Amino acid sequence: MSYQEDREVFKTGPAGDKWNLPELIYGALFEPRKTMPAVVKNPPLTQVLIVYTLIAAANILTGLYTIPQTLIYELPRGFWEQLVPGLKVLLPLLATLGLIAAYLKWFIISGIFQLTAELLGGTGRGRAVLTVAGLAVLPSFLTILAGLLTGWFTDNGFLSLGITGLASLGYMVWGMIILVFGIREAHTLSTGKAVLTVLMPAVLLIAVFPVLIILFLLSIAIV
Repeated sequence: MSYQEDREVFKTGPAGDKWNLPELIYGALFEPRKTMPAVVKNPPLTQVLIVYTLIAAANILTGLYTIPQTLIYELPRGFWEQLVPGLKVLLPLLATLGLIAAYLKWFIISGIFQLTAELLGGTGRGRAVLTVAGLAVLPSFLTILAGLLTGWFTDNGFLSLGITGLASLGYMVWGMIILVFGIREAHTLSTGKAVLTVLMPAVLLIAVFPVLIILFLLSIAIV
């Protein structure tokens, strides 16, 4: 079946947010080319918000679990026990701040995608891009599993770093594939322009980071 035939078959979707959540997750992960036309036509933002929140919370809780597990082996003996009471008090605050940061990242990156796509000639809606960006975090289950497995089964820092690094790379590539298909459909762009749109946040980060470093060094020199 050709790409155009795929679009004709899958371009219709449920009205409004009436999506079957397991089918939406499966389609976004394993059949993004077929699923995204329907997703951007009727963006299931409510379901995606729920999924995004659950994934963000899982990532935060996994980090709060695995980071202490790693520090136990890195900090001097007895030092960790002294930190535990204070950390227990801070955990709710850290989890809340992490969730807020996750939402901010979602909205900011979606805004960059939307602006870039419009500059490249796209005509899609921000709601559709926000939905696609939310679905693109689904592959982060790889990093969650890697974090839990390394926390449970190994105390080797280099091995843990290698496993989590591979999982992060897989998440990044898989998420970019979902984004490219989604933004291409949301804004009716070519694949090349969709790829450029997806890469724009990374390009901006690479461009801005040296400037921030220079400003930081200048501020130190002035003081």
